Amino acid sequence: MRRKNSHSGEVRCIHEGLWREHAGRVTHSSLSTVILTPQRLPTEFPMLTLRRTAVVTSRCSFVAAIALSTIAGIARAQPTTTSMTRALDLVIDRAVRESHFMGTVLVADDAHVMYTRSVGLANASFRIANTSATRFRIASVTKQFTALLVMQLVDSGRVRLEGTIADYLPWFPAEIGRQISVEQLLLHMSGVRNLDDVAGFYDTDDSTLVSHADVVRKYLMVPPAWPPGSRFRYNNADFIILGAILEQLTGESFASLLQRRILTPLNLTHTGIVRRRAIIPMLADGYDVDSNGALEGAATPVERFMASGAMYSTPSDLLRWNRALAQHTLLSVTATERMFRPNQYGGALGSWQYDWSPGADSTARPTLKPAKRPSVRVIERQGWIGVFRAINVRIPARGVNVIVIANGGSTDLSTLSRGSGFASALVSAVERGSRARRGD
Repeated sequence: MRRKNSHSGEVRCIHEGLWREHAGRVTHSSLSTVILTPQRLPTEFPMLTLRRTAVVTSRCSFVAAIALSTIAGIARAQPTTTSMTRALDLVIDRAVRESHFMGTVLVADDAHVMYTRSVGLANASFRIANTSATRFRIASVTKQFTALLVMQLVDSGRVRLEGTIADYLPWFPAEIGRQISVEQLLLHMSGVRNLDDVAGFYDTDDSTLVSHADVVRKYLMVPPAWPPGSRFRYNNADFIILGAILEQLTGESFASLLQRRILTPLNLTHTGIVRRRAIIPMLADGYDVDSNGALEGAATPVERFMASGAMYSTPSDLLRWNRALAQHTLLSVTATERMFRPNQYGGALGSWQYDWSPGADSTARPTLKPAKRPSVRVIERQGWIGVFRAINVRIPARGVNVIVIANGGSTDLSTLSRGSGFASALVSAVERGSRARRGD
C-alpha cells in the first residue's frame, strides 16, 4: 500500500519488513511502517539509526515492500482520513517525546486495519525495532481471556456465577470457600488476600509453585479481609483462584486450556503464556529511560501473575480476539452479554465498561462511573506490570478497536475512564475521524 502526501511528495509503504541493523548489515524481519523519499533514507524509527548501507530509492523500496507483503499474505491497512492519521501521529509523537513511549498502536474497524504504527526498540542490544509483529507482554489484558474461559464453563452449565470456591475446589477450606462466589472473584469483590501484599511473591523462583493450585494452597486459603461482595479492591489473586478452578474442573493446565479453547480456534499464533527461562521468538524486552534520556533494561517478571497477567500477544492477534468476541465465535450471545454487563463500579467480568468522553479533569479521582458529558460506551481492559503496559479498547457502537501495547517508557494508559491521558487522546482522534467518515 502507498499513500501520497500532497505537500511533501513522500510515499508511505506499509510492508512486511523491519530494517534490522546487526553486524553492519540491514535485513528485513517483520512488520513496520516506513517513510521513503527518493532523497533520504528510511530513518523513521525513533531511537534507531540506520547505516548508509540502507540507501535505496523509494521506488525500489516500494516494490520490495509490496513483494514481501504479498509473500507473507499480510492484510493491507484500510486508509484512514488524512486528518485522523495526522491526529494519531501527533498523539504518538508527543508520547514519544514526553514519556518515551515504546510500543505499537493499532486502530481498526470491523473490516479493516485503519492505522498501525510502531515506535522504539524491541531489543536495544541488537537495535531491533518494535513492529506490528513484535510480541509484547500484555499483563492484565490476560484477565479477559481467563474470564472467557470461565464463561465458557458457565455457558455449558459446569460453573454457576453464584457458585462458590467451595463448590469447585474440594481441597479449599469449606468455611472460607463458601463465602466467596465466582462472580465476586471476576469482579474483584471477594476480599481474598492480595498477593501484592506478599513480599517478593512475583519475583520468587520457588520451584514448588507450578500450578495455580500451588499458589492458592500456599498463600490464599485464609479468611477474606472483609465481607465478600461489600466492596471493590483490585486483586490479582482473584484470577489466580479462577485459574485453579479452571484447572480443577478441566484437568488441564491453564496454558493447555487457553491453547485448546481460544488460541487454536482463533488462530492466534502470536499469543501465549510467558514461562520462566522459555525463549519466545520476537518477544520485546522491557526498557525504562534514565534521567539523562538513555535507555536502561527494566526486566519485570510476569510469570507469577499466571491467569491474572502472564500472557503475551500482538496487536493483530488482539484485534482478532476482539472480533471473535463481537461475533460470538467462542461464547453464546447471552453469556457474552453477561460477561460485559457492568456493575456500579463499571466493572464487567474481566473487563471494564463505561461511558467515555474526552476532556475530564485529569487531576480528578479515578472513577469508572458513567460520564455526565456526551459520551460513547467503551469496553476496555488495561494491563500494567512495570514497563509492560497495554490497553485493549472496543467501541461497539462504532465497530472500532483501539489497541496499544508498550514495552518501555512511562506512558500512563490507565486514565481513559477519566477522559484524559494518552489512551484518551488516541480514542478522541479516532472518534473525530469516525464522525468525519460518517459525515456527522
